[in-house]
Amino acid sequence: MHGPDTGAAIALLGEVGNVTTTRASQRLLEWPLPAGARVSTKGEAVVLSVHRGTLQVTVTVPVTVFEWSVEASDRSSGASIEDWCDYEGYDRTPEGQPDLDMAADVEKFIDLLLRSELRLDVHDRSKVALEWKVGDRWVQAIPLIADAV
Repeated sequence: MHGPDTGAAIALLGEVGNVTTTRASQRLLEWPLPAGARVSTKGEAVVLSVHRGTLQVTVTVPVTVFEWSVEASDRSSGASIEDWCDYEGYDRTPEGQPDLDMAADVEKFIDLLLRSELRLDVHDRSKVALEWKVGDRWVQAIPLIADAV
């Protein structure tokens, strides 16, 4: 199920003209969503919001920039965490590769996010992590680590 703003998001992608839209933002618009998840637009980004009990996770994927961010918060404790990934300008990666890499990373992250049990692990205010359950163990999702993307 897509959110009510999906049509607007598709229109947004059509309006960027000659600018290349990110594969990740395009794929996010086509993702089949479970209950408690919705896609919308915010400025020039596609946003996935996932609600599970008191936990809210938001993934923001710009339409024309090779970066994405994720933030998680727990309404009951007030704890929150956020992180982001940037894919361009640091090395001599061939043109087009950052777009492919980002799309694969966002797809992997969203797949795990939507199908996993989630929790916000709070050690103290300075050490918070979003974790998802993989098999019988909890694995850190954010701060982002290689296994998360």
